[in-house]
Amino acid sequence: MPFELSERSRAEIESLIARYPTKKSCLLLALRVVERQQGWVSLDGMALVAAMLGLSPAEVYGVVTFYPHYKREVHGKYRLMVCGTLTCALLGMKRLVRHIEERLGVACGGARTADGLFSLEKVECIAACGGAPAIQINDQYHENVTPQKLDDLIAACRREHAAGGGPPMPPGPVRDEPARVAHFLPALGLGRVAPVGV
Repeated sequence: MPFELSERSRAEIESLIARYPTKKSCLLLALRVVERQQGWVSLDGMALVAAMLGLSPAEVYGVVTFYPHYKREVHGKYRLMVCGTLTCALLGMKRLVRHIEERLGVACGGARTADGLFSLEKVECIAACGGAPAIQINDQYHENVTPQKLDDLIAACRREHAAGGGPPMPPGPVRDEPARVAHFLPALGLGRVAPVGV
């Protein structure tokens, strides 16, 4: 079943449109509204935002794929994003990634833990070079991270979840979004894409 905006989300986007000089000016915030409702930004969500803002689906897709902070797939309730750029890499991020992988039993790359609480992924710069190595958990930044600090952060997330707090749990399994991109290509104005070398 395709994603549809709730009345509340639609009203929020309409309110954003009214506050900005052009519809395109509120694109980033409109995508946040979709992400908050859906838990991620699907191709259907991108198409709905494009229609509301009078943009092409290709423009919206380009924005979502440019910014790493938009969830383009279902993540864990606590999305652990490790900075993979030079400063963090030089100051021990690989060691911290191995520590998280061992502690949570999940490989870096976006896969969720069996309980759906955590996902781990490498992202590009999170603008915390002065406090490297740095990690972002959902919208919270943590600098000068050590294995002990990671353990404390993971334990705090577990306590918050057990107390009923934190962000909503992500939805269950979803359709294979990468496979749906091929179906979405005509709407992006890309038509059929031939394999390289053909």
